[in-house]
Amino acid sequence: MIDILKKLQEARQAVQDVAPDRAAAILHEIEAKADFESLPDRDAVLRELRAIREHSDAAAAGIAAAQKQIAELMRLGRSLGTYDRAGNMQVNSTQARQIRKY
Repeated sequence: MIDILKKLQEARQAVQDVAPDRAAAILHEIEAKADFESLPDRDAVLRELRAIREHSDAAAAGIAAAQKQIAELMRLGRSLGTYDRAGNMQVNSTQARQIRKY
């Protein structure tokens, strides 16, 4: 039998460390090996599960915000407006590089 509370704390730490693969592996281990019928401290386990959910939701929101900011920067970066010495605006269009995944 495994210590469910200890494993949940490890999973929460993995989420906080931005290690989703490690967190998922720990949660799968809990699912496979834990005896849920005889939880020693059900309230503590539920608190840890809530904490993991809150950290996961915050991480997902942060990633979504970062993706939105990158998209906005890419959009703004396609047309760079600069000024010459006389104060006249010079507009230079740029081509964004294609991101390729191999």
